[in-house]
Amino acid sequence: MQTITENTTTIKATLPEKDPNKKQEVFYNPIMSSNRNISILLLNSISNKEMNVALPLAGSGIRGLRFIKELKEDKINKSTKRFK
Repeated sequence: MQTITENTTTIKATLPEKDPNKKQEVFYNPIMSSNRNISILLLNSISNKEMNVALPLAGSGIRGLRFIKELKEDKINKSTKRFK
């Protein structure tokens, strides 16, 4: 495993030799880094507050971690309640 840093977020994951695949212990796709950057810029630029965010296909969880650390205060709902 390697330590991977995107902006202020650091995780441990194995980088794929070719395409990301299900054999990896933690799924991390480095190609999607720019997509994650754009998502944060977009969400910070709109006026909505306390949005609920779902990450149903999360692998390493880096998008969610970056949202928590990099989005403006009160931008997303950070409550720990679970939806059924």
